[in-house]
Amino acid sequence: MTAGAVLTAIFHLKPFESMPLLAVLRSAGTTSMIAGDIGLKGPRIDALHKLLNGKHLQDHRTTVLQRPVLKVQVPSEKDPIYGMFFGTAAIYQASLFCNQKIHARGMRGELAAGMALIRFLIAVGLRDHNVVSGVTITARLNQTR
Repeated sequence: MTAGAVLTAIFHLKPFESMPLLAVLRSAGTTSMIAGDIGLKGPRIDALHKLLNGKHLQDHRTTVLQRPVLKVQVPSEKDPIYGMFFGTAAIYQASLFCNQKIHARGMRGELAAGMALIRFLIAVGLRDHNVVSGVTITARLNQTR
């Protein structure tokens, strides 16, 4: 499950009285900015073993980090989504494009992200609204869960 999906479930369903600590592992075959920022270091299998055995607590490189969580309400969606990076609507649109057009062809990882970035830059330069479209955004600060 992605970090965004977990954050969305926690903030939308509110199953905990207080926010639990979360451990983020790098995912297989995709680029994750959240895992790159706060994820457990090393190959994901090794990181999972360290986490399950409590060895991450003994690792001097492991610290507890606190990051703000962003709430995004997409007009076409009933429920909001939550995440940790704000790229206006570009990250959302790029993720949809990458999943539908690039991952569907079997391409994964940083190569897939690079191909999506190149296609998006071309679309912006050509004003190709089939790939990149305008989105109305409203920003509010210091909202609670």
